[in-house]
Amino acid sequence: MKEKRDKEKKLSWHEQVRQTVLEMDMPAYALMDVPRLEMTGNGQLLIERHHGVLEYSEECVRVAAHGMTLRVTGAGLQLQSMTQNEIAVTGLIFSIELQRQVG
Repeated sequence: MKEKRDKEKKLSWHEQVRQTVLEMDMPAYALMDVPRLEMTGNGQLLIERHHGVLEYSEECVRVAAHGMTLRVTGAGLQLQSMTQNEIAVTGLIFSIELQRQVG
């Protein structure tokens, strides 16, 4: 029993939350400030839990998210809609990159 408590104490808060979420069979975004992406084909992307648009053109959309930047590249990209919690990007999507912020 003591070994189990010692092992739990060594885990970071972030790791403890992650393990709890996995044990409860809940999606991580339900408890943590992490982005949720939903892509429909290669023509529409919904980004939930964003922290704002950093760059916007017909070829590239960069969006801030918790601890990372999402970079969407394509052709004819448009911000179809944007609220405080979600952004819908439409157009021909070529790629989505997740760039972690160090520090």
